Amino acid sequence: MRSRFEIYCEILRWGLLQIRSHVHDPEQCLAQLDHLHNFPELLQNIDNEDLHIYYWEATRPSFISESKLEYLGRFQQLWDELEETSRREAG
Repeated sequence: MRSRFEIYCEILRWGLLQIRSHVHDPEQCLAQLDHLHNFPELLQNIDNEDLHIYYWEATRPSFISESKLEYLGRFQQLWDELEETSRREAG
């Protein structure tokens, strides 16, 4: 099982790939940018539970509501993995 850090890195990588692949869809690119812009701080402070909670309860739902359903499949897999890993790491 991957660590929370590894999963966040994969979410960031996948988001950047989507931005590059969907430049013809500026609304989705903006949603993706809004989704990812706090990732550097989150990754630098991976043990800060408040940042994780903010991502999970504010950033992620906002991204879901702003995104087209067809762009969410891979993220949902990663979020499921993140949820499981977070429960394990929280002990």
